[in-house]
Amino acid sequence: MPPQPKPGYNPSFGASTNTTGAAIESDYNNSTTGYISGVQWKDESGNTLKLTSKFVAGKRYTVTVSVLRKSEGYEFSSSTKGYINYNTGTVSSWGGVAISVNLKVSYTFTCTATKITSAGLTGVPTPAAGTYPVYTGISVTGTGYHIDTTYDDVTRRNGIAWVDTNINKMMKSTEVFEAGHVYTINVILASNTGYEFAVSGSSPDVTVKFGGKEATGTNSVSGKEPSRIMAAWYTFPALEATGFKVSGSMTSYISDSDKITIGLYKSGSEIPAYSKIVNGNANSYSVDNVAPGSYTMKVSKKNHVDREYAVTVNGANVTQDVKICPIGDANNDGKVNAKDSNAIMRHISKASILTGYNLACANANGDTKVNAKDVNRILRHISKAEPLF
Repeated sequence: MPPQPKPGYNPSFGASTNTTGAAIESDYNNSTTGYISGVQWKDESGNTLKLTSKFVAGKRYTVTVSVLRKSEGYEFSSSTKGYINYNTGTVSSWGGVAISVNLKVSYTFTCTATKITSAGLTGVPTPAAGTYPVYTGISVTGTGYHIDTTYDDVTRRNGIAWVDTNINKMMKSTEVFEAGHVYTINVILASNTGYEFAVSGSSPDVTVKFGGKEATGTNSVSGKEPSRIMAAWYTFPALEATGFKVSGSMTSYISDSDKITIGLYKSGSEIPAYSKIVNGNANSYSVDNVAPGSYTMKVSKKNHVDREYAVTVNGANVTQDVKICPIGDANNDGKVNAKDSNAIMRHISKASILTGYNLACANANGDTKVNAKDVNRILRHISKAEPLF
C-alpha cells in the first residue's frame, strides 16, 4: 500500500496487496477523479493530488485504493475489512458496482516529518597553534540532515565558522590559531525533506556530537524555523604551545629606538602568520611556537631597506640571523658615505656589479633603477644638502 506521507515528498500511486483472491485495480486511471493506477490521494480540502504534488507537514491526506476480486470463486462482503499499511481503513462500494466484485479502501493520514533528536559530525579538526582554520572534511554521521553549505561568507565557509572566544570574534581563513586561546567551531545544520529537528519552545531540542564529544551548545538561527535550520557548536580547551622556535641575531643601524618588525608569511598570504617587534640596533629576536612549513621572513625598519629571508621549519628550531641596512648603503656596512657612491659608480661602469640586497640598498632615490641619479642622491646626503634620513 502507499507509504505514510512525508513533508516535501510526492504522493505514491503504487499499491499492492497480499490478500488471496484480491488485486489492486492498477489499470484504472481517471484524470477527473484523480485515480492513477487505482490509487487516489486527496487533501483535507477535498482536492485531488497529482504525481507532482507535495505533502505539507501538519496537513491531513486521504488515500483511496480500488480493489477487485481476482477471479471467480472469490467475492467481498459487506463485512470485509480493509487495511492500509496495517491501519484499519474505511471500506465502501463503487456506485453501481456490487461490493462483492469491486470495493474501495480509504484511510486518512496526518503528514508528519520524522523527528531528529540526535545528530553527529565526524572529521572535526582539532585546532593547533600556528595553523589555519579548516572548513572542509567535516561530514554528518546520521540520516535526515546535512551541513548547510549555503552559509558562506568572509567568516563562515561551507556552513562552518571558527570563533576566538578570547576576543569573541569570528576568525577569517587567513588568521592562525594562537597558543593560550580558546576556540569554538560552529556548524549550521539543515534537515532533509521529510525530516525535522525536534524543537522545545522556539529552540532545537537535538543532542549533537562533534567527533563523539557532546556539543557545547545548540540554538536556532535568526529568521529560520528551528525545525529546519539550527546551529551547533563545540568549544575546545585552550591551545597548548606547539611548534618550534625561529630565532637569531638582529642587526640594524641609525636610530637605536626605532622598532624592527619581523614577520613570517605563508606562501600567498599578505598577513603574517607570526610576527615580532624588537628594538635596538644590535639585538636578538625569537618567534616561538612556529608550525612546520615554509615561510618568507620579512624584516623592516624606518629609513632601512626591507629585507626577505626564506625560512623552513621542519621538526627543529631554526636559527636565522637578520641584518638590514639604511637606504643608500650599497656596500652594507651600516653607513652611507663615499664608499657607497663609489660602489654604485663601479656598478654603472660594470666594473663590479651589485646584486641582491646590496643592489636594493643602492637605489637611494627609490625609483627602482640604480644609476647616476642614485650617486647624486648619496652625494647630496653626504654634503647634508638633502639628508636621506
